[in-house]
Amino acid sequence: MQSDASSNPLRTRLMRSSLLLLAGIAIGATLSSAHAGERVESMYRQLAVLAEALAYIDEHYIHDVPAPHLIRGAIDGMVSSLDPHSAFFPAARYQELRDVAEGEYTGVGIEIGFRRGRPEILSIRDDSPASRSGLAAGDFILQIDTADTRGMSYDGLRQRLRGPIGTRVKLLIQRPSRDDPWEHTLIRSWVRIPTLTSRPLTDNVHYIKISTFSREVVTDLKAHLTSGPGPAGLMLDLRDNPGGLFDEAIALADLFLEEGIIVRTMGRSGQLIATRNARKPGTQPYYPLAILIDRSSASS
Repeated sequence: MQSDASSNPLRTRLMRSSLLLLAGIAIGATLSSAHAGERVESMYRQLAVLAEALAYIDEHYIHDVPAPHLIRGAIDGMVSSLDPHSAFFPAARYQELRDVAEGEYTGVGIEIGFRRGRPEILSIRDDSPASRSGLAAGDFILQIDTADTRGMSYDGLRQRLRGPIGTRVKLLIQRPSRDDPWEHTLIRSWVRIPTLTSRPLTDNVHYIKISTFSREVVTDLKAHLTSGPGPAGLMLDLRDNPGGLFDEAIALADLFLEEGIIVRTMGRSGQLIATRNARKPGTQPYYPLAILIDRSSASS
């Protein structure tokens, strides 16, 4: 992998950028401690390896790969190596997160996971193109239009499933209970994520399903719980809930807790960064509460 830096413009730019970055870090390190200086020196050696690898790919890989694509891939790998819950969000993925948090987006209305290298439908939004087509949780998507989904990234799936309202997308579906796959053609539309759905059970026991912690979900829950006689019991269904807004999840917990820590954030070396505590005002009266979760209940 050894080569002359001046023979490859990409490598030269990367090395210069690394030197500028490390110069700034080194100034701070000099002001802090010798140990920090050793960390900077080690980081420099690793950045030199990264620049060398990128230059080698740029020179020898069979296809011409744009430098921004390589850099984003390096960042994604760096962040995902931290722990199973850390991820780098490109602009399109971040916009999707905002759409879900706001409670609506354009698409077909399915939540996707991965199993055995294939995208699996985890849940289907009510009153969506997918719900009207006969698709079901547990179905595998083998193809989107003519593209094989094996090895496809989450972002790749999202881009193929989303699209302008009224456009068509063709899915090749494999259901575990059937031998042969079959095709579904869906017409994209607005998919609205209801904040909650409810129905009465016996003896004034309420059933409420929260499909995502989108904006205003706690406001709607409060309105439901105070719209008539107080419930004698509550079943809160969080199955297939992929998460959502952090503050909404905290506010929901605060509805049922009078005191104590709901969540706290700890930094490096056990440093306390933030604490969110329950407050007594607005807490629901005491009654039995059951919470349903499954393997698709996540995040918030």
